[in-house]
Amino acid sequence: MLQIVQILGQISHLLVIAIAAAGPLLCIALNAKQINRKDSSERGAYWALGTTLSRHANIALIVGSVLGLLIAALVWNDDFHQRCHILKTRFLYAGIEWLFSCVLLLISHCWWSRRPDGFKPFLVRSLLIVLASTNLLYHFPIIFMLVNEIPMNVVVELESSGSELSRHQFYEYAFSSSMLARWLHIVVSMLMLSFAYVSVIALRFARETSDVAREAAVRTVRWSARSVLILLFSQIGFGLMALMTMNDSQSIMGGDVMVTGLFGGSMCLLLVQMQQWSSLLSDKIDPLAVARAITTLIALFSCMTAVSMLS
Repeated sequence: MLQIVQILGQISHLLVIAIAAAGPLLCIALNAKQINRKDSSERGAYWALGTTLSRHANIALIVGSVLGLLIAALVWNDDFHQRCHILKTRFLYAGIEWLFSCVLLLISHCWWSRRPDGFKPFLVRSLLIVLASTNLLYHFPIIFMLVNEIPMNVVVELESSGSELSRHQFYEYAFSSSMLARWLHIVVSMLMLSFAYVSVIALRFARETSDVAREAAVRTVRWSARSVLILLFSQIGFGLMALMTMNDSQSIMGGDVMVTGLFGGSMCLLLVQMQQWSSLLSDKIDPLAVARAITTLIALFSCMTAVSMLS
């Protein structure tokens, strides 16, 4: 029962934190669309979509961080404590980077909310967003994957001597082929979820507006669908990389019935996803089709998260 709660909590945490970490990068694209349009209604539509996503990303960062702390408290035991203890300096730096990212995202949101047009403001805001998002996407997935990646004998040795993981050891584990493949897989998943969330925002905006603004929102739904579809194809390659570099892939390849079943179900959902997002590339957007595609995407993400935690 506890393991089920942990898995559900981790899925919820990652779904929220995906919008917080990768979502701001999509604000750059929406901002670029805004400054490149001559029609004021069209610019207003992209501004509304971008600032809404930016606001939600800021909220998601706080909510996701609180969920992460609750999950850490839930799984806390002596082994987890030891693993965190030998990385305490890294966690301190991660906390500073989290605060740094929060401040940058808040500044960029408040600045953009005042609706300043022009190329120079766009460049500066984009730089702030890139710094904040890359901090979140780089530091946190790697350090939390590394907590479980360090061999137990290394943990015991460092803990007994009162030492921390050295810089050399950290980079050796962090930039191993297995870690890099899994990190790429996670980042692409976060981008997919963020694009899917943009389609939700755009669809809702399209219902509330008309004429040029509505057309811009519908085009944004198609843009999001096309981006998710491209990322789905790329996930096949990254997923194979992650599978091939895993130290123990036997549980996925038939060693554990539940894990193998979840993995097989994920592959079926992946095929369904390709068909669902492809259907959204047409001129006419069906809200129910968008809802089905996003529900399937969340189910796919949940299955793969469970596979990662159980394998």
